[in-house]
Amino acid sequence: MPASKAQQKAVSKYMKNNYDNLTIRIRKDDEINKAVITDSGL
Repeated sequence: MPASKAQQKAVSKYMKNNYDNLTIRIRKDDEINKAVITDSGL
């Protein structure tokens, strides 16, 4: 059963108030790449 509009709104509000959203884009051929970031714990 899909979530109701009220539940979607409540979850969205909770996420906005309690989490930071971080999106990054990095080049695959750069010296700092996904493997470096995930392995170093940054």
